[in-house]
Amino acid sequence: MISFSTLLLASHNRGKIEELRMLVPSPVRIQCATDFSDEEPAETGCTFRENAAIKARFWQQKTGLPCLADDAGICIDVLNGAPGVDSKGFIDSHGGREKMFDALAQNKDIQTNPRSYCISVLALALSNGDLKFYEGQCQGELVFPPRGSHGHGYDPIFKPLGSPHTYAEMTVDEKNRWSHRAKAFQLFLADHFS
Repeated sequence: MISFSTLLLASHNRGKIEELRMLVPSPVRIQCATDFSDEEPAETGCTFRENAAIKARFWQQKTGLPCLADDAGICIDVLNGAPGVDSKGFIDSHGGREKMFDALAQNKDIQTNPRSYCISVLALALSNGDLKFYEGQCQGELVFPPRGSHGHGYDPIFKPLGSPHTYAEMTVDEKNRWSHRAKAFQLFLADHFS
């Protein structure tokens, strides 16, 4: 049974929105944060769960709609799980994505052990105050040089275990068969749709 007819995706990231739109069952009307405002709440949490909750609650209260927010990142084994919750800031701290890719490629520890995983935590905020969480992970490894032109963020350097392709070499539909975000979303669907 469908719990709601309209769902707000609390994101301004077109890549995330496109991935999630393809997973939502057709009877549900999708709206995005960009439909309402360019405003974004400060992500002051120390965990993926806290940041997802901040975004979900902010947009649910602003719009009155059930709101699904995602916080995601990449965790690199030899960097003790970094950049983790600061995955976006890690790119900025290196002066952009290409410079950050170059820095990681030159890290000898990463060359020896490229193991990493991507994680997504979805937070669903409802008008009655309920907040639910759904987590998905995809184990993989970093590959250099970057490969592919699709996706966003770390997609060109992340290859899921068992796949010959990076996320950026996959279509959105193909990526949704592997991705951390899709795994979290499948848990959300199982909880709210039948």
